Amino acid sequence: LSANPAHPLCLFLDDLHWADRSTLDLLHYLVRHLPDAVWFVGTYRPEEVSLDHPLVRLRQGLSRDHRANRLALAPLSAKAVADIARVLVGEESGSAFGDRLYRESEGNPFILIETVRDWQEQGLLHRTADGHWRWAGAPSATLPLSVQEVILQRVGRLSETAQRLLALAAVIGRHFDLALLRAAATDAPAVDASLDEWLARRLILQPAACRLQPATRNLFDFSHDKIRATVYHALGTGRRRLLHRRVGEALERLHSQQREAVYEQLAYHYEQAGAADPAWTYLLRAGDKAAALYAHPEALGFYDRALALAADDDRRRETLLRKGRSLLFLNRYEEAIACWQAVIGEGEGDALAAQAANDLSNLHYQRREYEPAYHWAGEAQRWAVQSHDPVEESRAWQMLAQVEQRWGDLDQARQRLEEALAAYRELDDEQGAARCLDGLGRILAGGGRQAEARDYFEQALTAYRTLGDRRREAACLRTIGITHWREGDNEAARRALVASQEIYRAIGDRQGEAAGLNSLGLVYIAQGDRAETQRCWEESAAIYRTLGLEKRAANVLHNLAILHLDRGEYAAARRYLEESLAVNLRVGDQLNEAMDRGWLGKVHLLRGEYGLARRHLEKAVTLDREAGGSEEEGWHHTWLGAVAYEQGDLAAAQDCLATARRCVKAHSASLQRQDVYRWLTVVSLAQGQGEAALDAAHRALAEAERLGKPPADQALLGTVLGSGLVTAAEDPIPHFERALSLLSPDTPFEYGLLLRRYGAYLLRHGQPERGAALLQEAQTLFAQIGAGGEEEKVRRLLAGDETPQLGW
Repeated sequence: LSANPAHPLCLFLDDLHWADRSTLDLLHYLVRHLPDAVWFVGTYRPEEVSLDHPLVRLRQGLSRDHRANRLALAPLSAKAVADIARVLVGEESGSAFGDRLYRESEGNPFILIETVRDWQEQGLLHRTADGHWRWAGAPSATLPLSVQEVILQRVGRLSETAQRLLALAAVIGRHFDLALLRAAATDAPAVDASLDEWLARRLILQPAACRLQPATRNLFDFSHDKIRATVYHALGTGRRRLLHRRVGEALERLHSQQREAVYEQLAYHYEQAGAADPAWTYLLRAGDKAAALYAHPEALGFYDRALALAADDDRRRETLLRKGRSLLFLNRYEEAIACWQAVIGEGEGDALAAQAANDLSNLHYQRREYEPAYHWAGEAQRWAVQSHDPVEESRAWQMLAQVEQRWGDLDQARQRLEEALAAYRELDDEQGAARCLDGLGRILAGGGRQAEARDYFEQALTAYRTLGDRRREAACLRTIGITHWREGDNEAARRALVASQEIYRAIGDRQGEAAGLNSLGLVYIAQGDRAETQRCWEESAAIYRTLGLEKRAANVLHNLAILHLDRGEYAAARRYLEESLAVNLRVGDQLNEAMDRGWLGKVHLLRGEYGLARRHLEKAVTLDREAGGSEEEGWHHTWLGAVAYEQGDLAAAQDCLATARRCVKAHSASLQRQDVYRWLTVVSLAQGQGEAALDAAHRALAEAERLGKPPADQALLGTVLGSGLVTAAEDPIPHFERALSLLSPDTPFEYGLLLRRYGAYLLRHGQPERGAALLQEAQTLFAQIGAGGEEEKVRRLLAGDETPQLGW
């Protein structure tokens, strides 16, 4: 051999691990005696070379004399495989082809080449007429025979014991725990000896991160999953089943005190072992574990596998019961109903049927379908009594109470919940007791007793947190936020609601998220952030409609109506309220019907349609009375008093406002209190009671300042001071001017009211030109928003009518 230094010669020698001693001696001689212009490149597999192999001594000797360099070849990177894929099949399908090729080969060049050849033979990779390669996609997961043969040859060079135990490790999985392998093998010394062989042959490895931590020091991986797969599939079916059972039994022994940590592994190994009974048990437990972590898609996978193994009707029904609950969380209502109806249909009114009936009641309640909710709760109660199941009986009482609350029968609902609470406490059922406390709080909140309600909610919240029930914790935080909002503490409300939203999003509860957005919108509108309010409510309505919950979307429509009302968009407000009212009438929800009618009454009041306003408000008051009180009854009496005032019946107005004051005091409703004082101010002026009007105006202003609302009540105070009914009154103009500087047409009705009152005062107190200008601006504004009653008052003022009430 010779070479020109200007043109070196390179000789490549592959698979040097197969070379015998004489061949390696010749190579040693050539390396030492040929000129430097001749290079040798040799490759070998370290796992095939033992410490006493002649190749090791050759490499060490040449390296010591600086005649050899050793280069360890790492697997190809994902990027390198992707580059190869794009060269083969082009940019369009190169990414998907490269991803699949890397998953199959993990960067091993031999496996990569053999995989490409195998796909070519299967027709999944073929050359087109223009000379380019095209990939058909989605190849089978079978390993090329050439790769299997090489792997089995490497495994075959192990001792018989090491081969046998490697098969057991392959059954455990790609990643295995040495402690589990020892327990399944029942021969720890043999496992340790085999481990040395596997490591030397590089069939398995230990990730560096595992070597550094005591807790993971016994964790090992197969160096390539194709090795594990080949060893696993080389086993016969009977042998595989036997080994899976041995692994399952070993897991049970190792985790006898904490099997929950390995439910998934136990389910898998017993399933593969063909052991239906323990497999079903652990699949059900694994599903329950996933559901408790709100991983409901994973839970459904476990339940479906369990259904395939259910050996009798009871096991099938128990599995369907759990599957329905995960389907409900995922808002797959019809599938959940089918599961629970199957449980009921296949039973004889037993305890499982009682549970399914309660679940059906809960589903219909969530969808605002109160008749079927009440029916199934009644069935659940009957079957629970028959089967002597006090837990489900108490749950049925609770469901009946929830429906009765929505129907306005608060006394009956409260009685049922108190009975259920006593029963749950006797059974030491903390979660059931917490649900009853939550329900009792809702009844109190609905009756306006916010502070008492919050005490119940706080007790329930503590219990939910102790139990780790994240979903109900979020719901309880939301109701606490609402009680703060009703009392005017918007910042406390916002904090509770934001905390609730974080939990809903973390656990993937879309329905809860929609409810939270709805509640947050109420807080933002109270804080004057109308853009954020609209965003929250539109998102909420969109989520509800996506989930098919039109009746819950109706609640959001009610709130959007209030937003449009605040903007002076009365037609839109009326449309949303009527749509919401139609839904609530259809489902028999009297509490929400009362709220819809109350706000419709206010829309008509602002439009000057006093007859329509009275009709809706009187019906709302009747519904409030039938329900034993409601959270908005203070507003209903206030607005009914306003209608009486506008129609000239001051005595009726006074009576209504007196009732409103009693309601507001009982309910601690700050938002309603402000409205009461505003109308008391106007009625007192009309009755010639200047000092009473001044006191009411100051109270209205104090409420506005406490709530952080725009000071429209400065103009009201100015009106009282300029009425001539207050002795030694201060100049009202600074109050009018302050209101004028802070209010804007964004709240058109309040702004128009300010312009009318200020304009009327100026018109009568020496500034007719400016007064007329303000009145004309008010007239234009009221005409734009359709506030007919106010527009008529301005028209009369501009026409010279000097009736005092026109300026109030």
